[in-house]
Amino acid sequence: MTGKDQRRVYVLDDDVERRSRTVDHLTASGFEAAAFGSVSRFLTVLEELPQGCVLIQVSDRLAETLQVVPAVASRRPDLAAVIVSAATPIVETVDAIKSGRPVFQRDGAADRPIVDAISDALSATTRPPQTGGGDRRRGDVLQLLSPRELEVLRLLLLGHPNKSVAQILGISPRTVEVHRSRMMQRLGVRSFAEMIRLAVEVGLGKGIT
Repeated sequence: MTGKDQRRVYVLDDDVERRSRTVDHLTASGFEAAAFGSVSRFLTVLEELPQGCVLIQVSDRLAETLQVVPAVASRRPDLAAVIVSAATPIVETVDAIKSGRPVFQRDGAADRPIVDAISDALSATTRPPQTGGGDRRRGDVLQLLSPRELEVLRLLLLGHPNKSVAQILGISPRTVEVHRSRMMQRLGVRSFAEMIRLAVEVGLGKGIT
């Protein structure tokens, strides 16, 4: 990817106001953003798009939105992709994560983490794919994290926001945030999206329902 390719983002979102806010935020953050309000329109021009990252906002029409993920993977593997979901469980898009597509839970947070997720996805497309070592990496993750942190991580993989994780485990939302921060430090990742991707890559998402 060239420097310009690493700043180009295609925003796919059928909500007009949210799409406009996202484009404005990305532009202010130094990205070159183009907007698409229709899955069919985006897929029509997919092969013609220059390299960059597609930001996919999961809508109420989940099945239609997620058609984009396998399409990008098969037709444009050179494109990075980030899935943004307000409430949909991450487990429903676990195949997307396994293909290297990070999933970011908006979770009522500020827009800055979305920028970080996009940057991570764009950087990942410039790195050669890793092969082998999955069992070793899984063991490393299990050793680095405490039993409580693993509980938190598995609930996050299911798509639960911080408040929901806190309620399930009987802890405070602030404690969940502390666990998230410590896990990222111990695993050596820079963003929540990268941590989720690592967890799925080493098999922590298998069998969760």
